[in-house]
Amino acid sequence: MDEEIKSEEDRGTDEDVNEYDILPESDPEDDIVYEKDYKEKETLSEKLFEQLILLNLSERDIMIAQAIIGTLDSFGYLTGTIEDIKKSLNDKSIEDEDIQKVRELIWNLDPPSIGTRDLRERLIVQSKKRLDYERIMSLLNLTSERLKLIIRFIQKLNPNPAADFSTSSVSISPDFIVTREIENSDDFIIVLNDRHTPPLKLSAPYIEMFQSQTTKSKRFIFFREKINQAKSLLNAIALRKDTLMKTMYSIVKHQKDFFNYGTEWLKPLTLKEIALDTGFDISTISRSTNGKYVQCEFGLFELSHFFSASIPSETGGDVSNQIIKSIIKVLIKNEGEKPLTDEELSKQLANKGYKIARRTVSKYRESLGIPPAKLRRSV
Repeated sequence: MDEEIKSEEDRGTDEDVNEYDILPESDPEDDIVYEKDYKEKETLSEKLFEQLILLNLSERDIMIAQAIIGTLDSFGYLTGTIEDIKKSLNDKSIEDEDIQKVRELIWNLDPPSIGTRDLRERLIVQSKKRLDYERIMSLLNLTSERLKLIIRFIQKLNPNPAADFSTSSVSISPDFIVTREIENSDDFIIVLNDRHTPPLKLSAPYIEMFQSQTTKSKRFIFFREKINQAKSLLNAIALRKDTLMKTMYSIVKHQKDFFNYGTEWLKPLTLKEIALDTGFDISTISRSTNGKYVQCEFGLFELSHFFSASIPSETGGDVSNQIIKSIIKVLIKNEGEKPLTDEELSKQLANKGYKIARRTVSKYRESLGIPPAKLRRSV
């Protein structure tokens, strides 16, 4: 009975909930709540970062690991060279061996063999982890040399010949839309495309029920707890939007020439540079950009497109390795009946002012999903 007797001073007040504007109630039909258990799928980067924390690595090794994970493509392959990663870290004390050591640690995470350069290296890593060569030689009555020949032959096979062909059409909705404020101006408007996200608000009927309770009642405590949880959720959503917008603003600022003039003006950019500019750590930038897309006047681009290592140019300054990959793609597209080898591609790049080693050309070609010259010859 005591709980039913309430004085004005005992009731919940607007001060308990006024941190958020209560939106006006909509039509009764809109009050129907369709509940569904939505859970965002964990990204590869998030899964790897969670495991790295358990390895008790030094701060230096964690920084290297973040740089490596930041260069992974959607298949978990390394898109840059060891030298690219070293440049992105901008720490002269870090050697190639340090990066390789951390890369091998990442190989052993779940899923295994992530961070390998190509299919061949991935299969080698997986085979070393899973196969007992002595047992295979014994069962098949093979010499070690014969087994090596068989392994080399298998490594050259293509287990997924249909990988270059699309099986279905996938519609991608951009997460950001970048437009010019005024035609031909250098100022841009960035919009977070959240039209598929339902507007969230504190329920007005529940607020009224909360305010009608005495401050010491069980119902008051229950409502206060749930309202605080709702506020925490709204705060988290607002913080996420703020992080995404600050990250996108920083990318546009660093890649202004790209958004002004097109893909050929893409500059070298690392996750670390965006992290320093925004004040977030590298892992936050990696999560904020992973799987996100931006629509601009030059097309739809994944945010990972804007991050690339720098390649020195004879004309002065550095260019993005994405530009080098684009040149390689064009050279191969126009190569004629006799396919260009990686060595010949390296020479043609040198003629254009880019000194790129044959091995690096090979890595870039493989990252584009283009087979070597001897296989292109048979196509």
